[in-house]
Amino acid sequence: MPQINDFVFFSYSHSPFHPILSIGWLGEEEEFNQGLVPIDFLKKLMEIVKDPSSNFVSFTRGFHDNILPKEPDNKAYYQENIPDLLTQYPIGNGEMHFRLGELTYAAPAMIYEYIVENGYLPPKEFIEAVLKGRLLTKADWKVFEENREKVESLGPNMNRDEIRPFYQKARELQGDYEKLEKLVQQYRANYPRDPQVLFVGANHYMAAGKHGEALRYAKLLLEVSPHWAQAYGTKGMADYHLKNYEEAEKNLRLILPTFRADKTKTSVHVLFALGDISEQKNNREQALIYYREALVYDPEDQGVKNAIARLERNQSGLLQKIMAWFN
Repeated sequence: MPQINDFVFFSYSHSPFHPILSIGWLGEEEEFNQGLVPIDFLKKLMEIVKDPSSNFVSFTRGFHDNILPKEPDNKAYYQENIPDLLTQYPIGNGEMHFRLGELTYAAPAMIYEYIVENGYLPPKEFIEAVLKGRLLTKADWKVFEENREKVESLGPNMNRDEIRPFYQKARELQGDYEKLEKLVQQYRANYPRDPQVLFVGANHYMAAGKHGEALRYAKLLLEVSPHWAQAYGTKGMADYHLKNYEEAEKNLRLILPTFRADKTKTSVHVLFALGDISEQKNNREQALIYYREALVYDPEDQGVKNAIARLERNQSGLLQKIMAWFN
């Protein structure tokens, strides 16, 4: 089973339950969070994995063995607190999907075993989704085909042989906004729903400062490919520039864990926008948290430095006023 970082977007093109984020897809390549999970969470997860035929989705033909280092102290703690702790684990060839709010979390069948045997500590968001959210079962996924038919009715996609030349042309025209726009419109005439075309178009319009068009393309992209993680970022940034702060904050906070997991400098733009939105809401403390995190990804970003310096000066001035009032 390939390792996937927590909070990476899952690619179920026709799922009605997007956005879907990965949780617990462990491997030997990287370290993972360890610790003890709440007992009520583990009990509920245990009951779910007891019935894989009803509660698991997306079965595969292959199987996966647990080759990660054991954590016997954690297992002993769980056995002490759950006398009937399940230690006959399900075969590693399925998934569990939990929906809470606007997010779905996709976890492998082996996540329960990883918690008990290997000391894995899932993110608090996943623990909350298991305790308070809804388990999506096979019955929920019957709408897949309905969504597939709806998307495919919008028109054809490029075939594989066309994708690379399209991207090559788009790269060659970067910076020439007029020609790149013509290229996007030419391909959209033939492939109105193709996600590659919509993705390039959304990014082109963002770079050209045409935020309304960028927003329109990002919305179209999310309609046909709701697993396309970058589209949430593009939509969020377009909304931010258009001063649609509530929508911007929702989408940027949604995409932020993915950028954090990838350790990309794109996080700087997202964090700066979230910091600015927090300032607009007069939440200066939260704004500073976002700005300081942005500085971790790019310590030389002058815009972030200036924002931090401005807020810190304001804090210092306010403190001086308070001290003067008491004196």
